[in-house]
Amino acid sequence: MGPWPLARFGAAAELLGRRDAISHPLVAALGAELLRQTRVVLGCDLESIGLTTHLEPGGDAIARGAHAVELASGADARTFVEGRATSPSGVAVTAMVLASGAAYSIEHGIVGAVAQVAGERGASDSVAREASARLGPLAQSVDHVVEHWASSGARSMRIGASTDNPNIVAGILERSRIAEAQQRYFADTFPVWSSATRSMLVRVAFDASGIVDEVGVVFRDVPGEHLVRAWRTFRPRTDVAQRIGAFVGAMGIENADRFELRLQHNQEPVLEASYVPADTAFSR
Repeated sequence: MGPWPLARFGAAAELLGRRDAISHPLVAALGAELLRQTRVVLGCDLESIGLTTHLEPGGDAIARGAHAVELASGADARTFVEGRATSPSGVAVTAMVLASGAAYSIEHGIVGAVAQVAGERGASDSVAREASARLGPLAQSVDHVVEHWASSGARSMRIGASTDNPNIVAGILERSRIAEAQQRYFADTFPVWSSATRSMLVRVAFDASGIVDEVGVVFRDVPGEHLVRAWRTFRPRTDVAQRIGAFVGAMGIENADRFELRLQHNQEPVLEASYVPADTAFSR
């Protein structure tokens, strides 16, 4: 991967009004890693943007990243990265520049049962039991954990697994007390989201207070036109099509690598799309 994906990130940041994302210290600190692997994230408000890259174990990448995060967001953010970005297989680190503040997430590829995985990441036994009950038939086949930190003070963790069975996901939504209208939305639109591939990730969440009534469903290879419909349904604004269209144009590729529909009990869903930018030259 050459320099063009990062250039496309810069163009998208400008289009969204987030020029400050271009100068985030992490871009310079992890330049070598970002040149090898870059994913650009479009936030739910269509004004936030982020970068994801993979950090291999060993070397000084985590230390460089942690220092950059401290420069941008303070010592608490650095502590989060240094303390949580540890895994024998490496981690995927995402930095989001928000309209107000920043957020960071660390994704681990951890395989095992919920009890084992949750314990390794410091979750309580009660949280592990509830997460296991909610994941049901997927509780023995967890394959990733995502940990979150935000400058607002929010901290959370999500445990997930892969499946191609929408009925399993429907059961998880029901056990997680997701709003009935959102459950129906998933059932009605699954054929659309899964038109390229039926495989999806499903995640349950918890924070310091315990399990959270939220389920993230991550679809792959999703056309931009479907994203527009989702945003218009749940996060309407007059310029949805224009902002998503400009973002997709800057990425140079039509389909989102991942689209997450984070369904809720008593709030509107959180939407997030990520793209692997085209490694080709372009002009603004």
